[in-house]
Amino acid sequence: MILPANDKVIALPCVAGGALEQGSVLRFTNLNDGTGRLQAFKVTAAADVSSGFGTHLAYWVSPDSQDVEFTGAPESTTFTLNTSTGIGGGTHTIASGTEFVALGGGEVALIRLDKNSLYNTPATLTSYPASTILKVHSSGRLALDSEDDIDVVAARVVQNDENTIVVQLRS
Repeated sequence: MILPANDKVIALPCVAGGALEQGSVLRFTNLNDGTGRLQAFKVTAAADVSSGFGTHLAYWVSPDSQDVEFTGAPESTTFTLNTSTGIGGGTHTIASGTEFVALGGGEVALIRLDKNSLYNTPATLTSYPASTILKVHSSGRLALDSEDDIDVVAARVVQNDENTIVVQLRS
């Protein structure tokens, strides 16, 4: 899960150039269909990270009617997820060709993430206290400095409520 954590987030419309996951760190190219739209791919190398463009994360919410089946009484919160739509094990997949938005905006953008949007899906978020620097892993996910294999700073943790973290994206 990722969500904007403030209203200063830029949402760039783009098309997935390959399979992505919610929270993937992105690089952009022109879609080359004459519309001027961006095509996004997950970052896999240091050269993919633009120092001038800043960090952007993949964000897509599929139609609720396809993902959630309410099973409880009226006004209850009992539901199950339809895992055949890509929400399996907490990781939300974005198929190649899907239109979605890239959330970013440099040092004013705050994004809330759960453990499923981080590299190696940690069991808990205790290793992510405020002021922790996050780098990029070649899987396209934000990672702790001890786990990254792309030595590029992408974000800094500004809040940790033990269920989610809020990160400030780098510009």
